[in-house]
Amino acid sequence: DGGQWQSLQHNLPVTPVTDIKIHRDDLVLSTMGRGFWVLDKGPATLRQNPLAGPQNEPRLFAPAATIRYRQTRRARGEHTVPHYPTPAVMIDYRLPAQPPATLTLEILDDQGAVLHAYRRQAEEDAAEPPQDDMALNTVTPLGEATLSAAPGVNRFAWDMRIQGAWHKEARRRYRRGPLAPPGTYRARLTAGDAVLEQRFELRVDPRVAASGVSAADIRAQFALQCEAQDLLSQARRLARDLEEQRQELEEQGQEPDKNSARARLIDEVRGELVTQQGHYMPPKLIDQVHYLYRMLDNADQAPGQEARERLAALKAAFAALSARL
Repeated sequence: DGGQWQSLQHNLPVTPVTDIKIHRDDLVLSTMGRGFWVLDKGPATLRQNPLAGPQNEPRLFAPAATIRYRQTRRARGEHTVPHYPTPAVMIDYRLPAQPPATLTLEILDDQGAVLHAYRRQAEEDAAEPPQDDMALNTVTPLGEATLSAAPGVNRFAWDMRIQGAWHKEARRRYRRGPLAPPGTYRARLTAGDAVLEQRFELRVDPRVAASGVSAADIRAQFALQCEAQDLLSQARRLARDLEEQRQELEEQGQEPDKNSARARLIDEVRGELVTQQGHYMPPKLIDQVHYLYRMLDNADQAPGQEARERLAALKAAFAALSARL
């Protein structure tokens, strides 16, 4: 009732606020001449009185239930107008004035399995530009989210994606996995010796549900994506291992005349795994699996029988290559 006031200015201009609304659990302000301003999922944390309790202890707030939207438009820069933020679960936490030595955030499913994990912000971390792949006609953002360890209330936006596939390049490893299906999840914050957990819910996009796609359909799609991602990781690891074995043979002097039967076998198998450099080269198994994996990620829908058959064929081809070794 106005007995106590605290500033919640953030990046809001100093301007008269003419109205306040709560819409879909977002705090919406109209201003005099400075447009509309929205604090995404702000009421969920404000209702938990973030300034209450011991200020020298970390605190994790319960995230609001979040609709599982897919990104439909991607802004190329922070200042692009209009700017479309990535759909995400807003996870707010409070840290004391003395930041903890360690800070991690884990996302777990309802059974307790860790789907993804993030660490505290490091000074050497820098945003990386998107990675273009002409062979697959895809653009993959490489920047990995990190945690802020600033004193007070911090916010982390989980993009609702689990850990991605393995890649030989460390900066591209485990990035952009499948979109988690609707359901109940847990956020686990470890700040020093304190371990805090809160549950939250991912809900089906109502437009997707209206089109006839059920949560069971999305879970089936997610399961198939995970199978494709596992196969992609296995194929990439095998290609990396073959590269290392080939390098060892070269160091032993067996490469120039290719007299080694092992060298020939490695070249043949790796040639079936990795697409050669050049224009319009036939995609080999790794790129074929990656293409199927990305196709399954395009929209929420029950996976088609053709996708299941194609994945089975790619698994059989990989098993045959592995057997040759």
